[in-house]
Amino acid sequence: MGVAEDRLRVRFGLLDANSDGVLEQRDFETLVERVIAASGAGERSPEAVAARTAALGYWQGLREHADSDNDGVVDIDEFTAVVHDQEAFDRYVRPYAEATAALADGDNDGQVQRDRYLAIVKASGFPSEAVETVFAGFDAEGSERLTRSGWIDIVEGFYTRRGAHFTDRLSGPDPGSPHGADR
Repeated sequence: MGVAEDRLRVRFGLLDANSDGVLEQRDFETLVERVIAASGAGERSPEAVAARTAALGYWQGLREHADSDNDGVVDIDEFTAVVHDQEAFDRYVRPYAEATAALADGDNDGQVQRDRYLAIVKASGFPSEAVETVFAGFDAEGSERLTRSGWIDIVEGFYTRRGAHFTDRLSGPDPGSPHGADR
């Protein structure tokens, strides 16, 4: 298995919250509840409600777009066939990315504090070291902040890039590279 296939499996595995080898609605429900808990937002806050709605929309869009055999779940092959589709990202992943960015922006100033970013992204299943490395790449000035749009850029880069991209570091280190994942 090549590096690109490994990256796709990592992406799939992050969404497969119950690790049963297929994506289904309960995976997205579990994932969003982890993210809400890590954000520190109240369970009934407008941001939490929006995140749940966006997670359900993400699942429904993915299922409609990828479930080629209409069995109600998305397996790794179905996921791999559509994961790089920019139009699909814009329709059903971007709203989820925007909702999680809003959760992370606790004071609604358009900025995500480092600690909230780390907590939420780690709760999503990413390795701690990789999460910190990617944040540092976006926080070149050392402000300990990331804009909401920067958050969305990270998500988009991770889920839509076919080739190597700095967000591949979120998949964990590539044993063949002294700097983390293949760039």
